[in-house]
Amino acid sequence: MRPLGDYDTVAMLSVTSNAGCSEWEENLNMSATVSATRSISAIPQRSPSQRLDALSRANDTRKKRSELKREIKARRVDAGSVLQKVPGYCRTMKVSELLLAIPQVGEVKCGKIMARARIHQSRTLTGISEGQRADLLLEI
Repeated sequence: MRPLGDYDTVAMLSVTSNAGCSEWEENLNMSATVSATRSISAIPQRSPSQRLDALSRANDTRKKRSELKREIKARRVDAGSVLQKVPGYCRTMKVSELLLAIPQVGEVKCGKIMARARIHQSRTLTGISEGQRADLLLEI
């Protein structure tokens, strides 16, 4: 049995104070009390200029990534070189996104390549190990 935490204590107090309620009402009250005690981290407030700056940077990143994928598709840039030295704007790009930009690589082949290199579909270019990177370079 696990030790009681802060939320369990609050929930138990809620249940014990609801004497005479049906079991369904107790569960409802207990879940409401537990969810009410959890703290929600506030989203930092940004000024309009900060928001516009962030949107501008995000748009620049998307443009650079799409241009890189066009270059890979046209065979002017090698995907292996991108894997070896990941540009800053590609740090959070998914490995599968890069593989799909390679000519003759579709969803199925991309999945097989990633499975052989032991890389999960959600991994980013900077989120893979050196061994996985080496295996992936051998695959492509």
